[in-house]
Amino acid sequence: MDWASFYAATPYPGTELYDICRKEGLLPELSLNDSLRWIGEIGEATCDMKYLKKDEINFLYQNLRKRFIKRRSFSFLNFFRILRKIGGLEELRYFLKMLSNYFATIKDSLMIKA
Repeated sequence: MDWASFYAATPYPGTELYDICRKEGLLPELSLNDSLRWIGEIGEATCDMKYLKKDEINFLYQNLRKRFIKRRSFSFLNFFRILRKIGGLEELRYFLKMLSNYFATIKDSLMIKA
């Protein structure tokens, strides 16, 4: 595995998760501004769950993401591993593009508030 993405489940209206959260009384009352923000959030928990509060979920999510990026950084940048994976010019171009995205992601993850 070269990379992974992590997301917090969001109970969007019309989904089974939304129905479960509504039944459990976990959905907050939202103003118009809050509901627009709710729809726009990706990657963060938007409400408490049955066993974890929203802040706890977000802390775990951010911690997991940072730990994964840190561990993969050492493995990903291993010179011999890179040489084994690159099989031609097209793959080299792809690798350089991915490397650029990789560094942009690291930069963004370092800006995440803990």
